[in-house]
Amino acid sequence: MEAQAIFDDVVLYPNPYVVVTSKGYTKHYYAGTERIATVIGGGGFGDMVSPTDKLSSQHDQDIVKTFYTRYLNYDPFFHQGTLSQPEKTEDIHGNPHPDLEYQCTPTELVMVDILNPPDILQKSIAINGQINYKEDEIYFYHGDHLGSANWITDYTGAPIQYIHYAPYGELIDNQVPYGYDERYKFTGKERDAETGYDFFGARFYWQAGTWLSVDPLADKYPNISPYAYCAWNPIKYTDPDGRIVVFAPGTTNDQKNQFNQALDHLDSHGCGGRYAQLESSEYTYTIIVDDSGISQFDGTDRNNPVIHWSPKKGVKTKNGTVMSPSTVLDHEMDHGCAFDKAKQQLDKENVEAWNEYVATTKPGTSADYGKKEEERVITGVEQTTAQALGEVEPGKVTRTDHSGSYVWVNGPTSNKPIE
Repeated sequence: MEAQAIFDDVVLYPNPYVVVTSKGYTKHYYAGTERIATVIGGGGFGDMVSPTDKLSSQHDQDIVKTFYTRYLNYDPFFHQGTLSQPEKTEDIHGNPHPDLEYQCTPTELVMVDILNPPDILQKSIAINGQINYKEDEIYFYHGDHLGSANWITDYTGAPIQYIHYAPYGELIDNQVPYGYDERYKFTGKERDAETGYDFFGARFYWQAGTWLSVDPLADKYPNISPYAYCAWNPIKYTDPDGRIVVFAPGTTNDQKNQFNQALDHLDSHGCGGRYAQLESSEYTYTIIVDDSGISQFDGTDRNNPVIHWSPKKGVKTKNGTVMSPSTVLDHEMDHGCAFDKAKQQLDKENVEAWNEYVATTKPGTSADYGKKEEERVITGVEQTTAQALGEVEPGKVTRTDHSGSYVWVNGPTSNKPIE
């Protein structure tokens, strides 16, 4: 006897921007990684037009309607036996196909054939793909500093929902005067309607301040419970996917979005390897985003490496090249990758390899670039990234030393100075 599971409220996630349920679909709109609006449309499973409505002959319609009627009435758990006898299978011309006969037992569906020529499934898709529904349900999110949805407004700007949270995400107040209930609540994560848990990607979260499973990166934080949410500090920190906190305290959602814009820009041009290495590292790298500051990698405290980055400042070199904040970020992350490799050797008690790395970071070790480590990065990653992003012409270089001045640019991916 085989067990069966019946899903009566299916939710499909074809991509990060669309959710499909039995009632319809939901489209999400983002600014960087921040969800800013939702559009709800019709066309759910219940709205689908039966392919029998478009079949040309009565014979064709009878075949499919008979199958639908018997299959929908079949109850595998209460032994009604609606399909206990083999169902004869015919094509649209009435020719039998005994090799495709199917039979239902109380707990097992042996075979189902509804794809008689013409292909019923293909016809159903073709029919329903032409249905257009007016999208008149548009909702905008207004979040707090953690990205939690506080106010929801419709396309006219009228408020339709207000949500107030306890520090760990429990609902203190949820005012829904118009019947709409936002699913993406605490820190912008989806709250499951049946369980009440929040889905972060790597694991589920319970609003008592604990995860339902162990942190995949628990070895990085031996002094923190692997079930603890944001190191027990939910007011300052957010956890993007249930694994690791990478931004410094006080980082705004706008700054996080600018950082992710730079990462997307690098990745789309084949330059995402440095961030991928740091993200998969066993060590934690803190990102400090400072709009008006300077960009640099700081490994002074080898147990707490930090990357400082300005999303609004590029670097202009003596030969006139202007590098975008994205290229500058990749430059600093490459310093982080060198640190990461050396730190791994140090943890393996290979002190000599660590000392060799430290020697390259000392001033005066390179005549033109000041430090050997700067020479390595500038003549390597900086050149390839700037060329890939179109910031320097092929065959030319960004600079031949470590000089340059910061210039204000239009954004994290721009190398156009603001006049």
